[in-house]
Amino acid sequence: MVTLSYFAVLAEVRSAHGKAPDLAIEIRHVREVAVAGPLLVAAYEEWQHGRGRLATVVLRQDQGGLSWLHLQETWIEPPDA
Repeated sequence: MVTLSYFAVLAEVRSAHGKAPDLAIEIRHVREVAVAGPLLVAAYEEWQHGRGRLATVVLRQDQGGLSWLHLQETWIEPPDA
C-alpha cells in the first residue's frame, strides 16, 4: 500500500495539470456509505482509459462546502480482462 501526504498529492496534481488534454474521467456507482454529523463516507468507481479503481472517500461538510479528509483507492481489472 502506498500512502501519500497531502503535499505529495497536491504536487502531483499540480504538475499533471494540462498535460493530458484527452483525459476523461468517468465516475460510476456513487453511493453513500455512512453519515455522522458533518462527516460523510462515500464509495464510487473511477474509470480512466478503460482502467478502473474502487474508491472510498471521507468528507467533512463545513461552511465552504465539502473538504476531503481521506481517500482510499484500489485498482480493479477492466471489464475485458
